[in-house]
Amino acid sequence: MITRFSAVAIYITDQRKAVDFYVNKLGMELLHDIPGGYGEEGGENTNWVEVAPTGSATHISLTPAAFAGKEPGGNAPLLMQCDNAEATAADLKAKGVEISHEVETQDWGTYFQFKDPDGNEYLVSQES
Repeated sequence: MITRFSAVAIYITDQRKAVDFYVNKLGMELLHDIPGGYGEEGGENTNWVEVAPTGSATHISLTPAAFAGKEPGGNAPLLMQCDNAEATAADLKAKGVEISHEVETQDWGTYFQFKDPDGNEYLVSQES
């Protein structure tokens, strides 16, 4: 029986650049950075890398797009939540994160969208 999500793969081009973005700009924790996860040890983009918000049960696997035969960019299949959309968007913008859709309130809630360095786009909604 499946009981929970463990990780979601996000396709990236450069693991070091992605780790810098997710850890230093978004404030996530680096949980795993294991050499050789995607091939020969020591090569670029070959580590098994996972990040996550502090305490999150679900992790993000920073997966080399070339290994997976995928292209980075577009709408990533990952939705995030925050406690204050205005403050979170302002903080990310101050760190140089591209806000692709400014904070907006709809009938279902308040949200904004941002892009990572590979063009993957994320929706962040404010917890009710």
